Amino acid sequence: MSDDGDSVQQDFESRNEVKDPPGLVRLWLAAIATASEQEQDWRSEAELIVKRYRQEEAQASAGAVTTLQGSDYFNILYATTETVVPAIYNSAPIPDVRRRFSDKDKAGKTSSQMLERCISYLIDAYDFDGTVEMAVKDSELPGRGVTRVKYDPQIYQDQETGESVVWERALCEHVGWSSFRHGPAKRWDGVEWVAFETFQTRDQLRSLCQQREVAERVPLDVEATGQDKGTDDSQPAPDIFLYARVWEVWDRTSKAVLWVAPGWREGPIRIEPDPLGLKGFFPIPRPLYAIETSDTLVPVPPYRQYRRQAEELDIITQRLMKLTAALRWRGIYDASITEFTKLSNADDGELVPMQNAQALYAQAGGLEKAVYMLPIQELVITIEKLTQQRDLTKQAVWEITGVADIMRGQSDPRETMGAQRIKTQWGSLRVRQRQKAAADYARDLLRLKAEIISNKFSEETILKMSNMELPSMAEKQRAMQIQQMQQQMAMQAQAQQGPQQGPPQRALPPPGSNGQAPMGPAMGNA
Repeated sequence: MSDDGDSVQQDFESRNEVKDPPGLVRLWLAAIATASEQEQDWRSEAELIVKRYRQEEAQASAGAVTTLQGSDYFNILYATTETVVPAIYNSAPIPDVRRRFSDKDKAGKTSSQMLERCISYLIDAYDFDGTVEMAVKDSELPGRGVTRVKYDPQIYQDQETGESVVWERALCEHVGWSSFRHGPAKRWDGVEWVAFETFQTRDQLRSLCQQREVAERVPLDVEATGQDKGTDDSQPAPDIFLYARVWEVWDRTSKAVLWVAPGWREGPIRIEPDPLGLKGFFPIPRPLYAIETSDTLVPVPPYRQYRRQAEELDIITQRLMKLTAALRWRGIYDASITEFTKLSNADDGELVPMQNAQALYAQAGGLEKAVYMLPIQELVITIEKLTQQRDLTKQAVWEITGVADIMRGQSDPRETMGAQRIKTQWGSLRVRQRQKAAADYARDLLRLKAEIISNKFSEETILKMSNMELPSMAEKQRAMQIQQMQQQMAMQAQAQQGPQQGPPQRALPPPGSNGQAPMGPAMGNA
């Protein structure tokens, strides 16, 4: 570790009253474990909900898991999510950077324009729209969406001049709902630390660790599938298929970032003081919650609100499938009449000749008595009733989730403008709050981008990214000289004209005289 790294670690440990690096690692791993335990029930439920959305033969039922085939249940979760998410977020935001007060400040106006252009470029430079959409979808499935910002400099290595930054970016990266932890708090303002679960290869560890020997000794304990490495080392997998689980902890109390690995307890593999210099320190805005209360930050999946109705839909769907399979044209016939076999295989409009027809006519009842069809009227009525009940249950789900409001808000081109306005106003009434939350979330991400641009980007990068030209130092000095010359000429002209002779002042009448009193603010009572 370099001297700077040593000083950072000593300063961090002194402020946290932890003198030994192993104790520091134990402290943060225990904090992460506690945070994981507090959200364990939610994570188990969220995993089942995501599997149900993906139709992976599992669903949540009364806190347990019931295995169903993909076609054995009505996936109302998928239908609802795919309807609500586009209604909440459907287009990328347009950056608008301006001064809070419209003062006559040319420098402030120019800076705002440059920052707005840089943000607009960074939105188009990668899939920012898809990143925000994933956060919105996470808020509608597991119940919480998280996105982090990153400073991404492209460094050029030169043997003569050393390292130089040739280009810079401020990116947004989606954080998986299962890879995020935070400190205990009831409101987001009280959270003191956040942590991100990352998986590092051996080469990534060499770039991350401040000590070369530590990077070689950190065990790779996670397989490429995401599962922990097994205990059977008879045939160990190559390092290319293994990763090291590393937690990236942002501690707002000490203004430092630590990287700790559960497989390496001798100390943090890296400590860095406030790498971005953000106002709120955290590289994330306030997470996007679908359902939030004031007493806890544990997310609530929206599916929990209509899980019972979804299970009822599953039961009805299974019954309909069984009854529909039983709804077939079946019956029995007199085996002595061989023409029935030919009749069942005949084409449309084809006539089948019959032998001994006169003898059959002579029997009581005729040909109808030789055939018996299985009755299906009761089966048809049952299927109709179940279909109606399924539609009612779907309507109840849509009322709970707000999909019914979205559907009511759909306009008809034959309607009047007033009717369409009313539908637009009331159709999205409940969805409007979630739309505002998504818009505020995207706005906060753009604000973090703007902070990174202001704190980290070089002047050359900003000028290239904004495609604006600023005056050079020589032009600035020339403009100042011209301004000073103009001021001196104005002062000389004023001195040559002499003092200004104004009109004679009229004396004011003394108080109590018959003259008219001067104009001024009224004193005393009217």
